[in-house]
Amino acid sequence: AYPLKWQVLDDNDVADEKMKPWVQKKLIEYLGEEEPTLTAYITTLIKQHKGPKDILEEVIGILDNDAQIFVVKLWRMLLFEVLKAELG
Repeated sequence: AYPLKWQVLDDNDVADEKMKPWVQKKLIEYLGEEEPTLTAYITTLIKQHKGPKDILEEVIGILDNDAQIFVVKLWRMLLFEVLKAELG
């Protein structure tokens, strides 16, 4: 797995600025409605530097069959946004 530069994530507020809107949009796609509490919870997991396995364990009960693909997409987007922030 490609190492995530957590310091870049923290310094550039990637979790709130980039990932929170993305998570919100994806949850609407999967669940059919806004879930502000779940959006905030997933954003907090990112801020706590939780890895994909930990995030998957937290969302599998809610997203069922979609949980794994959600976490894969989340992790790809997170890597992209951190690299983008790092390169300026």
